[in-house]
Amino acid sequence: AGSVRDERCSSRCCGSRPSRFPLFDYVEHQASQDELYQAACDVSEYISCTKVFRSPHARGFGVVGRLLGTDSPLNQPNAVYGALFYAAMVLLAIPKGNTANVLSILAAVGSCLLSMYLGYLLMFVLEDFCLVCVCTYVINGLLLLIALNSPPAQPQGTKKQN
Repeated sequence: AGSVRDERCSSRCCGSRPSRFPLFDYVEHQASQDELYQAACDVSEYISCTKVFRSPHARGFGVVGRLLGTDSPLNQPNAVYGALFYAAMVLLAIPKGNTANVLSILAAVGSCLLSMYLGYLLMFVLEDFCLVCVCTYVINGLLLLIALNSPPAQPQGTKKQN
């Protein structure tokens, strides 16, 4: 019965997996501490997650550190922001209501715009291909499609037509 809501919730939970990869698997820490370290997702010189994790764009989207300083508590790894975003999307999938739907759409649009910015950096600035990053961009696009296709909430007291 709640298949759309279940689909929204499960897809948002799946979205949290790639963003947690560098957060909970010590890849980012290892990459910053050991110049010889290579993540399992490093396939070649041009397909490398480690290269991305070592870049200045891996924290605060490359913007927070420039604006607030690299020591700012807001200059967190991008994965922290990703985990918070996906948690918020899961929470927005739970309540029934148009406000939650609109917030989901706005958040998904924002994540897609951010994905385009990060994709640009990945391709043209870092000249790299990060499997984890690209998977996250695809998931963000899917979240937008799901949010856009979520049915509006029924007003209280009305019955669903079959």
